Amino acid sequence: VLAIFMLPLFFFFSDRTRSALGKRTPYILFGTLASVSLLVALGVFREISSFWGFMITLFLLLFAMAVYRTPAVAYMPDVSPKPLRSKANEIINLVGYIGGIFATVVMMFLLKSEKTATGESVYSKGQSFMPVFLIIAGFMLVSVFVLVFTVKENKLLGEIKINDETKEDTVSDGGKLPKPVFKSLILILLSVFLWFMAYNAVTTAFSRYC
Repeated sequence: VLAIFMLPLFFFFSDRTRSALGKRTPYILFGTLASVSLLVALGVFREISSFWGFMITLFLLLFAMAVYRTPAVAYMPDVSPKPLRSKANEIINLVGYIGGIFATVVMMFLLKSEKTATGESVYSKGQSFMPVFLIIAGFMLVSVFVLVFTVKENKLLGEIKINDETKEDTVSDGGKLPKPVFKSLILILLSVFLWFMAYNAVTTAFSRYC
């Protein structure tokens, strides 16, 4: 519920940010660094079985991740020429799935599970989750540093601005979207809403379904 308010807020802030790193990169970089630190702290509190330490750190972790989520989503269309944005979006989705697969495989190999009396699979007691937290944190660090050191946001923004100024915008002179574009927008938003409803319904109890 908090994310409903936070995500648009940080998009608003990043949209008006100007820095040597760009307008989205600072949020992505420092938000990820904060998230990595909190993720490791989460693992520590889990190891020492500190309920309140775990819950407070989890809240801060979700807050830190909300800092960079919408700037990261806006980053691709900012630095990609219009004809290439669909392909760029496909690459982003692919990389996202790779990240999910990576986390699943890490947990599959590093964590042991056992069957309960009712036949439900649960993680074996007494094992450490810390290696999983550390590997995922390392993966996040590598990813954000690859982004920061290989993509120069300000330079690309300048190039995109020059290219876009030579092409006609999809918004009409009155500032309103044309009817076909508006209809498409509504259908896209509806499909995204239904997709997330279905996706979260499945992933909430993913292991039980398996």
